[in-house]
Amino acid sequence: MVGKLGNVQENKPTQPKQGTTVHKYNLKYRVDRDDMDPKTHISEKVINKGDIIEIDSGNFHYVSDRRSLQRGEQLELSKSAQDLDEAYLLAEQYGHL
Repeated sequence: MVGKLGNVQENKPTQPKQGTTVHKYNLKYRVDRDDMDPKTHISEKVINKGDIIEIDSGNFHYVSDRRSLQRGEQLELSKSAQDLDEAYLLAEQYGHL
């Protein structure tokens, strides 16, 4: 899905196809970090600011920033949500757009 919500990256627990480029991102939670939340996210597609991703916990997050660090790429995530629309609305409410 592209548009107001940006690209949507759904978390699929399948193994990447052989020969596929895999992107690993460190996750930084801006609002509601929980010890049970994953610290990394793996995707076959490049994730950019403005995208909405579904992480292993099943929650959706708006990607408010993407940074290149010495140890890899980091995604800064807005407040967790139950669906795509809620993720966008919460990011807007918290000023993360």
